[in-house]
Amino acid sequence: MDGPVQSEDSRALTESALRRSEQRYRTVFESVDEAVCLIERLPLRADGRRDYRYLAMNGAMRRMFGIEDLTGQSIRDNFPNEVEAWYDDYDRVLETGMPIRFERESAPQSKFLEMFVTRMEDGDADTLLIVMQDITQRKQAEAVLRESERRQEFLLRFSDTIRSLNDPEAIAKTATALVAEHFQVERCFISRIAREAGKAWIEHETRRPGLASVEGEVNLADFPEVMRIAETETMVFRDVGADAALSERDKAALGGLGFGAFLAAVLRKGERNYIWDLVVASSEPRNWAVTDAPLLEELAERTWVAIERARTEKALLETEKLAVVGRLASSIAHEINNPLEAVTNLLYLMERTDLPEDAAQFLKLAQSELLRVSQITVETLRFSRQNTRATEVKLSDLIESVVNLHEARLKAAQITVERDYEEPRPLLCFPNELRQVVVNLVGNAIDAMSGFERGRLCLRVREACDPRTGSAGTRLTVADSGLGMSRATVRQIWEPFFTTKGTTGTGLGLWVTREIVGKHGGTVWVRSSTAAAHHGSVFSVFFPHTDVRSS
Repeated sequence: MDGPVQSEDSRALTESALRRSEQRYRTVFESVDEAVCLIERLPLRADGRRDYRYLAMNGAMRRMFGIEDLTGQSIRDNFPNEVEAWYDDYDRVLETGMPIRFERESAPQSKFLEMFVTRMEDGDADTLLIVMQDITQRKQAEAVLRESERRQEFLLRFSDTIRSLNDPEAIAKTATALVAEHFQVERCFISRIAREAGKAWIEHETRRPGLASVEGEVNLADFPEVMRIAETETMVFRDVGADAALSERDKAALGGLGFGAFLAAVLRKGERNYIWDLVVASSEPRNWAVTDAPLLEELAERTWVAIERARTEKALLETEKLAVVGRLASSIAHEINNPLEAVTNLLYLMERTDLPEDAAQFLKLAQSELLRVSQITVETLRFSRQNTRATEVKLSDLIESVVNLHEARLKAAQITVERDYEEPRPLLCFPNELRQVVVNLVGNAIDAMSGFERGRLCLRVREACDPRTGSAGTRLTVADSGLGMSRATVRQIWEPFFTTKGTTGTGLGLWVTREIVGKHGGTVWVRSSTAAAHHGSVFSVFFPHTDVRSS
C-alpha cells in the first residue's frame, strides 16, 4: 500500500511545484515593462495567406496598443493591414532557430517598434516569444534632428548660391528653382502685390515640364480670404477645395491656377501692408510638415535681402558711372569754354569791320550757332554742380534751358514744342535736381516719338492743388504724341534698371525722377495709350510750395 500513496503524494508535490512555477512565470510576465507575447503558427488560411495566433500577451502589450487580451485569437484577424514582412521574419526564426532583433514601423498602429523574436525551445517548434518596445518618440526625435540637419544644409547651400549672383532677376529665378526642388512641388514663384491697384503679378516661376504657366497679372478681388489671411500670417492650405477658411470665390480662382495645396510666405512693409510673397504649390492636396512654413519664411526673407542687395549694388555702380561721366562732361565743357570765348571775341571784331552783305549774313549765322554752343556748355556745367541749398527758380526758365539742350534733336525729328506757362510765383527747389527731372521726361518723350512724323511735345506749367491733401503747389505736365506704353510697361517704369530702350537705356531715368520728386515732397503719375487714334503719354509732376530746406 505504501507504493500508491507515495505516488499520489509525489504527483501532488509535482503539480504544486508546477503551479508555483507558473505563478512565478505569470508574475514576471506581467511585471516587465516591455510588451511580451507568445504566438504559434497556424495552417495557411483559406485565401492562402499565413497567420499566427496569440497564446499569451502581457499587460504592457495591451496598454501599448490599447487593446483587450487577444489570447487565442488570430493576428491576421485583428491586424489585417500589417505588411507581410512581419510574417517573413516570424517564419525565418521558426525555420532557422536563430533569434532576430530589428526595428520596424507599424503604419496601421502609427508606431515604431523595436522587436526581439526567438523560438521557444520547449519541444514545440511552431511557438515564438516576442519582446517589443515602443520607440516611436525616439524615432520622431531622430526624424526631427535629421530634418533640422537637412534644413540647415539646404539653407547654407541656398544662401551660398544666391550670394554669388549679382543680377536681381537671376537671384529670383535661381531661388524659385532651388525652393521647388527642395519642397518637391510642381511649381514655385514670386508674386508682387499692389494693394492700391488691386493687382498682383506672378513672376520668376519654376514649374515641372508639361505644366501651363501661371505667370502674369491677377486681380486681388478674386482672392478675398487669401488676402485677408496674408495681412497677418503665412498662408498654409493643405486642401484648397475643402478648406473652410476659403470662400467659394477663392476656391474658384485658386482652382483656375491649378492649386490643390499651397504655402505662401509673406513679406510686409508696415502693418498689414502685404507687398511680396514666395509661393510653393501642388496640384493635389498635400499635408505640409510643421517645419515647412517656417522654412519657407526663412527662404523668402533671404531671397528678398539678396534681391535688394543686388539692386542696391547695381544702382551704386550705375550711379558711380554717371558721376564719372558727369565729371568728364564738366571737364570737357570747362575746356571748351576757354577757346569758345576767344572765338566769340574774334567774331565780334569781325562784325565791326566792313564786310560784303553775304559775308555779314554768314557771320550772323556763325554767331548764332556759337551762342548755342555756349549755352550747351553752360548747361553742362550746371548739371555737374551739386546744389547744397534750395533756391527759388521759375520752373519755365528751367524747362527752357533743357529744351535748348535738346534743340538739335527736336529739329532733326521734326517735333513741334508747344509751351503753356502760367506760374505767378517761383518754386523753392534744388534747381539742378529738377533740371534732371525735366531732362529725363523730355528726353523720354523725344525717344517715344522717334519714327513718327511731326510729333508734338507739350510743356505746361500751372499753379495747382494736390487733390489728396489740398496743399498749393506747381504742376508740370510733359505730354507727347509718341508710341505710348502698355499697362504692363507702365507698371514697371518706376523700377530701377527697367528699360524699353535695349542696350541704349540704363533704366534709371524715371527711378531717379521719382526719387527727386519725392525728395521735394511732390508726386508724379503717368497716363499712356497705345491706341491708333490717340497714342502717347502724359507725365504730371506736382511740387508743393513748401520749404525744401526743412525737409
